[in-house]
Amino acid sequence: MGKSSDDLRRMLHSMYLAQKTKGDDPSQRPSRTPDKLQAGPSVAISMGPRMRIVWLMAGTGGCAVLGLVGLGLSQGALVALGLVGSLIGAATAVFLWKEKEFRAGGATTTDAAIEVIRRKSLEMERDRLREELEDTHGSLQNLNDKILNLHEELVRARAEKAEWLADKEKEIRGQAETEMAHMRREFELERENLKKTALNKERHDIDILHHEASDREKLLEDSLRQEIEQSKKELANREDRLKQLSAEIVKLQDALDRSTISAPVGLAEQAVAQNKALEEERKSFQKRFQDQEAAFQKRVQEIEAAHARDRRELEMKLEELNAGTMRLQEALDRKVVSSSSEVASHLEEARNAFQVQKEVLQRKLAEQETRYRKMLEDQEEQSNAQKLE
Repeated sequence: MGKSSDDLRRMLHSMYLAQKTKGDDPSQRPSRTPDKLQAGPSVAISMGPRMRIVWLMAGTGGCAVLGLVGLGLSQGALVALGLVGSLIGAATAVFLWKEKEFRAGGATTTDAAIEVIRRKSLEMERDRLREELEDTHGSLQNLNDKILNLHEELVRARAEKAEWLADKEKEIRGQAETEMAHMRREFELERENLKKTALNKERHDIDILHHEASDREKLLEDSLRQEIEQSKKELANREDRLKQLSAEIVKLQDALDRSTISAPVGLAEQAVAQNKALEEERKSFQKRFQDQEAAFQKRVQEIEAAHARDRRELEMKLEELNAGTMRLQEALDRKVVSSSSEVASHLEEARNAFQVQKEVLQRKLAEQETRYRKMLEDQEEQSNAQKLE
């Protein structure tokens, strides 16, 4: 900006010196004869361009101030606008000045000056555009460097996220396996404890039932043995009684036989009556003995039936215990299955949670890639637009 202003100042000074030299030459001065009366029109013509030149110089100064403000604020657009406005204002002012001089009498140097100003302004514009192009090229190079850095950061972030996902998956799998092994050990211990408890309870119940059954059998055997011994004693007593009665009958028969010989007929009839009475007594005693024996046999059968009934009850209780043991085993098996299903469900929930987390991270990574690609496309569009400009 300073170099361009110095060049413009030197150019205007050289034009001023050339015009002054030309004005000192009497041959180049215009004729001002009174008969043509050009004083009034020349004054009217010279006053208009002078005011224009003043206003143009003021505008040129304003554009220069605008360029300096843009230079201070590092705004290339304001600098370019101020420079172009200053050049255009200066060129227009010179053009009006030369027009005034031409109307005053000299227009030869104006075209050359305008051509020089135009060429100089074009060279300055070319230099400015070259500087802007170099700045744009540097900006594009910085932008490409930033894009490469962003791409490297994205690749590094993607690798870190993939590594983090792998570590997280390994950690979750290890936690699930550890938890499953712990639950399996707890389940095995609980199952063993339940089995031991059930077996101990079953053994205790069976021991109690065996003890009760053995006590009942002993009681039944003792009572049966006592009744049998008592019945045997009664039978032995009755046999002894029968033997005594038989001995008495034999004695009576002998006595009757002896008395039959010596006794009269009345005694014989009395003996017959006694024999008949003894026979009836023997029959009644034998009948009572048979009834007692039948009652004894019935009692023995009742005792055996009660013993069989108790045995059946014991067997039913044993069957109930076995059924309870089977039910307990089935419950344990069902609990094993349910625990296995719970462990599987826990593992499935952990796997689903990890899958959801993995999908969320993948979706975030895809969104970042999309945003990065969109940013690259925007940067490429901006770069293409700047290249076109």
